[in-house]
Amino acid sequence: MSSPWTSVTATHLSRKAALYIRQSTLHQVQVHIGSTAVQMNQMEFIERLGWQKDRVWVLDGDMGITGTSAEARDDWQLLHQAIARSEVGLVAFSATSRASRTHRDFAVLVGLCQLYDVLVLVDGSLVDPKIPSQRLLLGIRSVFDEYENDERIQRLRESKKALVKKGFAMSRPPVGYVSLGKPTRQWVKDPDPAVQQTITEVFTLYERLRSLRRVAAHLRDAGILLPANRRTGGGVVWRPALARSVARIVTNPHYAGYYCWGKKHASLLFGRVERGPNRGRAKARSVPREQWHFIDNHHEPYIEPDRFWRMRALAERSTFRRQQPPLRGAALVQGLVWCGDCDRRMYTRYWKHRDRIAANYVCPGPRTDPRDGNCRYHSALRIDPFVAARVLDVLRGLDLDLVRATLDRLRNESEARTAHLGQGWQIAEREAKTAEERLKAADPRNERVFRLLESELETALAKAARRKAEYDLALRVIPTPFSDDELGRLHTLGQDYAFIWDAPSTTHQDRKRLIRCLVERVVFRRRDDIEVEIEIVWHGGERTRLDFLPLGNVRKLAKRLHERGAWPEEIATALTAYGGITRGRRRGTPYDAQVVIKSLRDLGVSVDVRRRKTELIRALLRDGLSVDQVVEEMKGRGVEMRAGQPYTRRHILYHASRLRVSPPGPIRSK
Repeated sequence: MSSPWTSVTATHLSRKAALYIRQSTLHQVQVHIGSTAVQMNQMEFIERLGWQKDRVWVLDGDMGITGTSAEARDDWQLLHQAIARSEVGLVAFSATSRASRTHRDFAVLVGLCQLYDVLVLVDGSLVDPKIPSQRLLLGIRSVFDEYENDERIQRLRESKKALVKKGFAMSRPPVGYVSLGKPTRQWVKDPDPAVQQTITEVFTLYERLRSLRRVAAHLRDAGILLPANRRTGGGVVWRPALARSVARIVTNPHYAGYYCWGKKHASLLFGRVERGPNRGRAKARSVPREQWHFIDNHHEPYIEPDRFWRMRALAERSTFRRQQPPLRGAALVQGLVWCGDCDRRMYTRYWKHRDRIAANYVCPGPRTDPRDGNCRYHSALRIDPFVAARVLDVLRGLDLDLVRATLDRLRNESEARTAHLGQGWQIAEREAKTAEERLKAADPRNERVFRLLESELETALAKAARRKAEYDLALRVIPTPFSDDELGRLHTLGQDYAFIWDAPSTTHQDRKRLIRCLVERVVFRRRDDIEVEIEIVWHGGERTRLDFLPLGNVRKLAKRLHERGAWPEEIATALTAYGGITRGRRRGTPYDAQVVIKSLRDLGVSVDVRRRKTELIRALLRDGLSVDQVVEEMKGRGVEMRAGQPYTRRHILYHASRLRVSPPGPIRSK
């Protein structure tokens, strides 16, 4: 290293001296204050070199930002710009690692200093970058610091993994737990009963409501705040419930007694964080659950593992696109319909036709299906009654004991919520009393402290009053037990679920929620070019398979049955059994022979019904059947002379006389 007296020139002294200080995290800035003091000690060396204190530019804007990224550090960029404008004659650091964690970024700075004749001061040692030997030593020092930092990080990671395998918790516990610290590093539940009860309430509500947003709205309506860990300084803060804060609780395996390590992996391949306290660091992405490191029974759980994994699976698909919550639309099985051929959820598409609004369930699969050229869609007008009828059949098998158990559960939940609010009110009262005692013990002559304590007392009193009002409101809304008379009326009403289903006060949203209580999904599978199989998957694993005829395939089935020799009456009976309904002016009515004949003629199929009936009667008479037997046979086949008018003895005798066929047996008079 050269002597300061020979390296510093008047040109250098005419410019400013820049002192760059940095720490990697905000926690280090707040806790490791000694590191900041050591870096500021470089001011003494700068003054010895001849710079006045007012000519020293302290760059401390990058405190709390990682040194691995040059783009994320604003003061680092300002330093480069000032050097390029020949405004800086000296750059000072306590170590090369404070300037940058990578040799590449530090080499860029040294190159600028060499180009613009700027001296470098590192921990009291002055370096002139224009001298090759000194620049080489500075580069070696930077490379060695980068290597040492990488080795330190690698050792820390390996030691953490080793401790995790032994059962030590190496991360900060989530809200609801506190760490016992070294040497055990074990987690125990937060001693505050309000925190414990709130977290338990979140799991109970989510298991019942099955929606993150509904749980958050329920907590806000009840005036229940959610606890959260302070980012710095420790402790718990209470905040209004949001869907994302509820999700952080119901999807965290730590609450099921597990300790998880390695849920995320950070890499520069994913980019760098652009905002927030972690700005400049490598982005982290979640890794598959199979790669997590689990430790069972690490601490006391808030929920059983089986219940937790069911809730997590529900929460992972708890978005509108994935879950499609029941809204006010008329499509009752919206969000539950799946295409069994391509394993895709079928979305709901509403459209207006004249004065009515209709809906279709459409498969979003590719339009180029190898079988028929396009994927499917089904009308909600036919599917909804089809599924609703099966749901009502299941509901008729329920008894009153289940209703009574549900009412008891709701009352218990309301009482637990009221007790939680009562505890919150008592805690707020104690905090207000403590604030009042602190104010009485304060010296009124210290106005600043006295006013601060007065403000704290007013805040505590307002909080206590708010908690008291919430508690009183919860006491008034606790559901009262049903009397025997009310239970009897409820039992009588519950016997006719169809009446409740069709009641004007029952909305589409109510019907959807009722269906979702029983049905998990409705799957369509193509059986052939015409018929489709519906599989209703019930909660609990039971499955019901049914035959279904899409509305657009009704005429195709009629043509197929006609080609097989079926009569129009038989075709109409088959279509009605499939749930087929007519279109046009007679929309919604069952099929009959005349509608079948018209549908076949629309398809270009010629149907001579009279001739076929005559040939059938002649064949039956020639087979030796009596007149009465022919009448019964025609009735059994559903063949009628006209719509709603079956064949009689008189009609058969008339045909026999015209066909010159003598029926066996005596011929009775009219």
